[in-house]
Amino acid sequence: MEQVQPQVSPSADEHCEIKQQQRIAFTLFINNAFPISHAYNNFRETNYPNFADYITSMFDQSVCLDISAYSVCLVFRNRTGVEASLLNKGRNAYIHALQALQQSLSTEHTSNKADIIGASILLFMYEMRVPSEHHGGWASHCDGVAALMKEMGAQNFTHGFARSCYIFFRGFLIASAFHKEQPCFLEEDQWQQLAERLRAEDSQKPGISRMFVDVTERIFMELVKCPRYVYEAQSHRSTQNSQQALVLYSRILCTKSNLGFLVAQLKDLISIYQPENSASAPEFLLNGAVDALHLMNTLVQKLIMAPIPPIRVYSGLARLLDNKYIVQDARCLDRLGCSMGMSGTRLVD
Repeated sequence: MEQVQPQVSPSADEHCEIKQQQRIAFTLFINNAFPISHAYNNFRETNYPNFADYITSMFDQSVCLDISAYSVCLVFRNRTGVEASLLNKGRNAYIHALQALQQSLSTEHTSNKADIIGASILLFMYEMRVPSEHHGGWASHCDGVAALMKEMGAQNFTHGFARSCYIFFRGFLIASAFHKEQPCFLEEDQWQQLAERLRAEDSQKPGISRMFVDVTERIFMELVKCPRYVYEAQSHRSTQNSQQALVLYSRILCTKSNLGFLVAQLKDLISIYQPENSASAPEFLLNGAVDALHLMNTLVQKLIMAPIPPIRVYSGLARLLDNKYIVQDARCLDRLGCSMGMSGTRLVD
């Protein structure tokens, strides 16, 4: 009879080497997909780890995060394209990550929900790179993140890994809201207060990047209102309620005025602190804000027409997915996130 060989656990040195390889692989994922936002937001994490550092520090401590990180590392190993040999490995890892996520959701306490949010964000990124056959996987993960954030409340995102997740993912929540043609929950008072708190705190931190915080957070606070404007405009178009449409028209004009002023401020800051005009998070946010101004300008023009014509939005997220841009260049995710989900979003006839 063939003897069963006993399993040999890795030595301490081998275990350290495995963890180091995991860190290298995850760092490669971040560098391939989010080089700009990761570098820009480093200044924020003075008293808590950034998104990537926390995940690499948790290897072997959170099964949910471990397997989710492994799945994205496989499909983001290259900046352009996904190796065929890694697709099956990535899919198997993704399936195991889904199972681990479900188990965590049924057992974790609220204090550990941030890890589940982090894992869901990673699985969202996996689906953006390698969509499932039904093409709805990314949306379910995004909805899961939103549900957990609402459950926890904004007060639990003021510190630690939860704060890093919020900073890292909020642009994608706006992008998803546009894609679904629904308001974004981050417009609610408690989340606006969180953005205001981050503006006050992060603008006092060291580094050149802090010079942008006051303006960029204010821009975010205006941009997050835009999905609701589209949603309400579509509703008024259905009812042809011209009186309510004019009220919405006035609200949009107010946001448009505020945003226009902030865009001018951001342009000035970029010219002073980034005169080389290289790709940067503030530059991508500026582009997103300009796209938002164009969208609102088109929207107000439609609202004063009688009857109100059809209002259809084509989200920047849909553009990336429809054209498979994320497979071609992983940095497309970075640009979309830095623009707070606005890049390429427009109204179409």
